[in-house]
Amino acid sequence: MEVYKKSAMVQMRAPKVKDKTPNPVQITAEQLIADPEIHQLNSIKMPLQHLVGQDEVMNYKAGKRKEFEEILRRQKFHMGTWVRYAEWEAALLEFRRARSIFERALDVSSTSPSIWMRYIEMEMKYKFIDHARNLFERATSVLPRVDQFWFKYIYMEELLGNYGKARTIFEKWMSWNPPVEAWVSYAAFETRVGEPENARIVMHRFLESNPKIDSYIRVAKYEEKKGSLNEARRVCERALEEIGQDSFHQDFFILWAKLERKAKEIRRARELYEFGLRVVPKENAQKLKEEYLKFQKRFGNETEIDEIVLEKRRGIYRSQLESNPFNYDAWFDLACLEENSDSPIRAREVYEAAVKVVPKISDRHIWKRYMYLAISYSTYEELTMGNFARAKAAMENCSKVLPHKEYSFSKIWILLAKLCIRMDDLTAARSVFGRAIGLNGSPKIFKAYIEIETQMGNFDRCRKLYEKQIELRPEDPESWISYIEMEAGLGEVERAREIYSRALDIVIIRKPEKLWKTAIDFEIDHNDAERVAGLYERLLERSRHVKVFISYALYFFSIEKFDRMRAIFEQADDYLKAQKALKEERALLIENWFQCELKIGDANLIEQVRAKIPSKIKKQRVIKREDSEDPSDFQYEEYYEYVFKDDLSSQRGLNLQRLAHQWKQKDSEEA
Repeated sequence: MEVYKKSAMVQMRAPKVKDKTPNPVQITAEQLIADPEIHQLNSIKMPLQHLVGQDEVMNYKAGKRKEFEEILRRQKFHMGTWVRYAEWEAALLEFRRARSIFERALDVSSTSPSIWMRYIEMEMKYKFIDHARNLFERATSVLPRVDQFWFKYIYMEELLGNYGKARTIFEKWMSWNPPVEAWVSYAAFETRVGEPENARIVMHRFLESNPKIDSYIRVAKYEEKKGSLNEARRVCERALEEIGQDSFHQDFFILWAKLERKAKEIRRARELYEFGLRVVPKENAQKLKEEYLKFQKRFGNETEIDEIVLEKRRGIYRSQLESNPFNYDAWFDLACLEENSDSPIRAREVYEAAVKVVPKISDRHIWKRYMYLAISYSTYEELTMGNFARAKAAMENCSKVLPHKEYSFSKIWILLAKLCIRMDDLTAARSVFGRAIGLNGSPKIFKAYIEIETQMGNFDRCRKLYEKQIELRPEDPESWISYIEMEAGLGEVERAREIYSRALDIVIIRKPEKLWKTAIDFEIDHNDAERVAGLYERLLERSRHVKVFISYALYFFSIEKFDRMRAIFEQADDYLKAQKALKEERALLIENWFQCELKIGDANLIEQVRAKIPSKIKKQRVIKREDSEDPSDFQYEEYYEYVFKDDLSSQRGLNLQRLAHQWKQKDSEEA
């Protein structure tokens, strides 16, 4: 058993390739795929059987008939076998047998159109016309709703030139109320045989049997094609009289208007277009609108053309709003369109409908678009309509629905308050500002409120507003600065000093440098050097930045107190010298000090400061590559370093560098 398994495993191994040289003829994968199709075996053909003698023929026929009968005995309802059997007999010119087989098939399934048609085609093929007529009569009686029999029957009689017989067949067919194609074929037949009046009668009979709008349109087009323009117009009038509202279709009005235009009845055509646009639903009248626009461009005056263009634009915007009622851009476009169309009432209706569509999502951008829509409505009512009550109502409704707790919408409050002022209602304006401050207290609201009170000279009220703003937002430097500037403008120096003193004591103020600058500039404007110095000293207690020292010293330079200027520069130099990492800041300080001494003009002091100016040397340092993960992979970076003469560690490095430079220069000279 083990030996058998081993031998089986050996047989399953892939054979080794002994000759690995390339084949001189290379075969691609595409050729391998296509090869089976190329060499595919042809379909098997039965060998030809040559019959010799009458006996062999009779035996062949008997065997074939027996074979067909056996199949039919097993598959009685297989119509294809009946057809093949009958056609085989017909090919042998055994027509009586073929007819017998077809009749037997009809006994099995008398409602099979294919059996009837193959039976008829056999009779027609061998030119048994009377038999074919007989079969057509039987088929149309058994299956009158199969249009193929009627068409084939009429076609045969027309080919034989029996136009009267063909007309009789048509009349018989028409009694069954056939589809539209049958009536059209009947009219076409009468036209072919040279009887246009009969064709017209057929088409009008078609109207009576099919009183639908499509039938009237077809008959009207038929009359137009035949050149009977007045008759085509009468057909349209009949449609309106006989089927009434069922004729309200855009294709019907377009056809009728074109007929009137061809008859030079421009006024009637325009009335038809306008009537159609009124009675046809708007969603089904797009094509009618386009045709009306083309008509007006050709036959209308300038006013009518403008109106139809406006109506087309209205339709576009309304369709956009039907798909998305929160598309406020479409509301804006529609409102502007109505404003420019000299229709103030329609513009007001658009605005009223627009402001009723309140956003349902928490999106600031959407709410902002809604707010500007309400503002536009209010502006339109105030400036165009002169209705201040409606303008105020639009603003107030908007202020009620806006989510002020989530977002800050200062503009709506400011515009509403200014509208109240234009209405000579100052109390209402102050009430609006009070509500706005209570809801969000935006700096823009305080600024607008204070500007209005300032213009009226109510400075005590302005002070209260500034106090309220500072109470709500003590970290905002702009409110403190505006308060200081107001008091300074009123000449209240002590008040202003008290305000900035309170502000400078608050640590949480954002961007405190602006507030410090305002306080210092205030004292500079009042020429109080000691107070300026006191402010700078307070600032240095909080931040000993080099720019503070430079600004402090330059102030005393500007008022020509050079001793105090030098003292500040020396103090700053000592501080920065102690801070080893602030070499660039110290270099900046000394540079400003040197420029000041140059302007003063004392040669000794200029040389003393010049001696402090550091030298600038280039160095290299090792840095790791950012794009490499190997810790041993590094590169060199050049940088500049300031070396001060009073810095001993830097001076030693500078001396070593100087000696190395001298040695390199001497070595190059000896070479």
